[in-house]
Amino acid sequence: MYVYIEWYGRNCEPEKADAIIVLGAAVWRDGPSPALLERINLAETLYRHGYAPAIITTAGIGTSNPIPEGRAARDELIRRGISGDTVYEETHLF
Repeated sequence: MYVYIEWYGRNCEPEKADAIIVLGAAVWRDGPSPALLERINLAETLYRHGYAPAIITTAGIGTSNPIPEGRAARDELIRRGISGDTVYEETHLF
């Protein structure tokens, strides 16, 4: 299953969408973890290539995260020059 998922992810072409969703991953004391940075990088690339007009970052605070994952991802995207008006965070757990 892993091989199929990896192959598919590397061979499918992105399509236009209403929004790009960045799923959460760990946040370390000094910022997003490598896993979250990978997701942020992909979202930034897709956004800058015009695949969607908005980005939604997700996930709340984990057991050792200093801030919610969705907020850390949003802050990083804004730090990279993406307008805060187009990046929305969802950090509440239901």
